[in-house]
Amino acid sequence: MRVGQEYRIVPVALPNGVFHPKIIYLANDERQLLLIGSGNVTFGGHGKNTEVFEALSSEQHASVFSDFADFLESLGSHPEARIPNRFWIDDFAQRARQAANTGVGVEGAPLKLIHPIDRTAIEQLPEEIADVGDCKEVRIVSPYHDPDGEAVHRLILSVGALQGVVAVTSDTDTPFPFDAAKTWLTPVTAKKPDIEGKRFVHAKWMEFDCSAGRFLFTGSFNATRKALATNDNVELGVLRRVESDD
Repeated sequence: MRVGQEYRIVPVALPNGVFHPKIIYLANDERQLLLIGSGNVTFGGHGKNTEVFEALSSEQHASVFSDFADFLESLGSHPEARIPNRFWIDDFAQRARQAANTGVGVEGAPLKLIHPIDRTAIEQLPEEIADVGDCKEVRIVSPYHDPDGEAVHRLILSVGALQGVVAVTSDTDTPFPFDAAKTWLTPVTAKKPDIEGKRFVHAKWMEFDCSAGRFLFTGSFNATRKALATNDNVELGVLRRVESDD
């Protein structure tokens, strides 16, 4: 682009899905910062849209850097991913392992990275939230849904939630089929979040409100079958336990 700057663009192709994680890894000799979220590397993803990113530092979130190294190594050994240059995978996996070994974890606020390379998100999420009691409500913000809402239905059933809430972020329409959801045994209601301005809501945000705690799941996972219920895509999300009244 200009003197002193170099860019390397390496494509990743998948036979039945897309390479969909949104990750920025910043490093120097003192510390490393891992950004995982919903924003693509576009003007929309980094300015115009409403997006969500987790900013995780090697000084405070060591376990996440270990998870990230695992994710990269799984990606590197993915039997169907076509990646012409895998050097960057080994490089950043090594950096992340080193950060995990020298950093510390945050007490009382466990974090875990979720990816679907080996197992689907819908298989993993119920296991991860099982120790906080019965799930009372699942709240979902997603810019895209299945035409029949099946991924949301399966997610609600998988965690045994008593009800679901799906965000409506447009004044004119919604991609979620509320009429179809009326036939489900678990009720699903609509709620319009209080978001400043008229920006496109591209964030992916899922809350699991349980009797003994609450989990927040953000990242690249849309509320669709392809993202949540298959191994076709490569996605990455952050599962964070938060206090129920936070």
